[in-house]
Amino acid sequence: LVFAEGDLVTVRIEADPVTELEGCRHLQWFAFRSTLTTVAVGGTPSASDERLILYEIDNAGLCLYASAWDGAEVCVSHDRQSWCRVPTTRYDVADGTLRWEWRHTPLQPTAYFAYFDTYPYERHLDFVAQCMTANAPGLRVSSLGRSLDGRDIDYITVGSGPLQAWVVHRQHPGEPQRPPSLLRGCSAGCSVWARPGEWMGWRPRCFRPSRGTWFP
Repeated sequence: LVFAEGDLVTVRIEADPVTELEGCRHLQWFAFRSTLTTVAVGGTPSASDERLILYEIDNAGLCLYASAWDGAEVCVSHDRQSWCRVPTTRYDVADGTLRWEWRHTPLQPTAYFAYFDTYPYERHLDFVAQCMTANAPGLRVSSLGRSLDGRDIDYITVGSGPLQAWVVHRQHPGEPQRPPSLLRGCSAGCSVWARPGEWMGWRPRCFRPSRGTWFP
């Protein structure tokens, strides 16, 4: 939920679906886009059209791991490919509000803000499709069921060696972005399609358990 008034934008994190294990609705992850609209359609942008906007997440203190905001810096991007941190990020423990400032310019009116750099679901599907079409010995893709959002819970097996390594990721609702990047690197390091002719001789299995509750 987003509320805008003048140079202040207030954001409220929406809760995830109720989990069966904890019986609660988690709050932590956020990602949204903000666009400067001071230039009229067909108008010519100028330096005076720049605006310094104050962003506030007013329910940050209600998040499951509110202590994680202390010292954290919001991620920002203009193209969703290259990301950096916002050094003006501050967390006010007293009122439970996460704040940061960002200057929007006519040349870069749009900014994407997120808890971590985003990992779109389409990118996950591309990775699964790559595994399915790799035609590598010992590489298998299957599904363990569906998440609360109705998405397949993908189960990937790589290799056939005697040593088994289990890679678990995206089981926490506040951490949906970073683990997939780690998994891709791990899979590339031990997969036959990444290094033809080599095989690590071990078998990692990748899935996302939560003792009855699954997250997309």
